[in-house]
Amino acid sequence: MRKTVLPLATLLISGLMGLTLLAPWIPPRMFWPSLFAAYGFVYLFPLLILLLVYWVRPPHPWALLPLILILFSLPALDRHISLRIGSTDHPDQALVIATFNTHALQQLRVSPKGGSRVDREKSVQLFPPDMQPDLVCLQEVPLNYQPRGPDWGISNSYLFRHKNSLLVSRYPIREKGKKSFELSGNSVAWADIATPLGLIRVFNVHLQSNRISQDADQLVNAPIDDARTWTGWRAVLRKVRSSTRLREEQALWLADAIRNSPHPTLVAGDFNDTPQSYTYRMIRQGLHDSFEQGGMGFGTTFAGRIPGLRIDFILSSTDLQFSDHRVAPVRLSDHYPVLARVALAK
Repeated sequence: MRKTVLPLATLLISGLMGLTLLAPWIPPRMFWPSLFAAYGFVYLFPLLILLLVYWVRPPHPWALLPLILILFSLPALDRHISLRIGSTDHPDQALVIATFNTHALQQLRVSPKGGSRVDREKSVQLFPPDMQPDLVCLQEVPLNYQPRGPDWGISNSYLFRHKNSLLVSRYPIREKGKKSFELSGNSVAWADIATPLGLIRVFNVHLQSNRISQDADQLVNAPIDDARTWTGWRAVLRKVRSSTRLREEQALWLADAIRNSPHPTLVAGDFNDTPQSYTYRMIRQGLHDSFEQGGMGFGTTFAGRIPGLRIDFILSSTDLQFSDHRVAPVRLSDHYPVLARVALAK
């Protein structure tokens, strides 16, 4: 086994990790399968550790390959797991911002049969008692939902809605704008909000989803020797290819809009991509990530079938900084609510 299977496994896993490390620099229009590599980091890194442990006892030349890949992976590690220990002092004047993909409010409605009313008790319980939000960015909000501030624990709120995105603010909204993406139901809405920290531009982001969950669930249980199964998988791959390329265009537009912001900036929402993706790298340029500055442990935000994914983010321009980051462990959607405490940079 040491002479055949494990060397092949070492080559395969190392090659996949190499592609994963390159994925942030590969535009999907050039090589869209890099999407799958971007999802692989959290699974491949532990496997490299196991391979290294195996090959070093007794020492073997094969140990060099996982060792080199592990060393090259370390800069990306803090985007997936935070090893920060201890508490951070919170500034006296700070804001709490939350982002939450509601999954069409399916688990938050008063009536399980639908309707527009939200169970206020459930919605307020989304957020930890010591981090009640001042700003809430919601995605996948049904059009028939008539929002009220108290639904999200904010009285006398200011609201800005565009398509299926909703921004709820404790503070007045001054200017606002929106971007509807072509060939997509997704969008970005932004608003300049007069906060105690000054005027801040907040981007509420919902980028293109792959929309393959239901199809993939059906195909996993389908007979492998059925021609319709393979036809179904080809259709899934076509969806992924199209969605990935759309998301690249949307990320480029958003990155440009962030650079042109005249105020300190917060970016919150569902990117539908991981921290190891081209999408994230383009948007993240020059911004702080709340998880890296204030998170602890794993940053998983997706509550669906694929474990360990962080696809919901809160970012800020460098004139702001984060002192806390939380992922609320409530299953009222296929995403978890994400919160961050932000203040002016020192």
